[in-house]
Amino acid sequence: MNGAQYLQESAARMAADGSAVTWVPLRGGVVLMGYQSEFRIQWAASKLHLFTAAVSVPVATPEIVTSFAREVGQYAKATKGRLRGLQTGVATIPAVVAEVVTPQARADVEKVPGREFGAFCLPVVVDLADRAVYSFPGTAFWGVLFVPWLRKRLAAAFPPPG
Repeated sequence: MNGAQYLQESAARMAADGSAVTWVPLRGGVVLMGYQSEFRIQWAASKLHLFTAAVSVPVATPEIVTSFAREVGQYAKATKGRLRGLQTGVATIPAVVAEVVTPQARADVEKVPGREFGAFCLPVVVDLADRAVYSFPGTAFWGVLFVPWLRKRLAAAFPPPG
């Protein structure tokens, strides 16, 4: 399976999981973008806007992962994040799909993800050669309410390559 095939399958999986799926031009090129929102009383009566994005590159490096996560975050905040705050948030799951993943890129996505006020990011690297998906395996204190739901979205969109 190559990166383009994986992205096509991810687009279908995102749609099946309830996302509106499009291809969006960002600085690095056209990327797969899924969007859905969820309101839950259990989240302190909050609404979370989720943007799940993916790009295929030959080699996943820390610089590419960081740059893509930043671009997706900026897109999400510009699209639905103007009113983020106490009861509205923006979450992103930016996935870099690659044939080669550097050890540092893998280590970086397995660290506790950063956040901003009302904005969360859970970066992912999909290693096509090793048929593996890497992301932060734990639960950060700030995301304890949202992380289980985000992990289900991540698993639905980005399973290990077959």
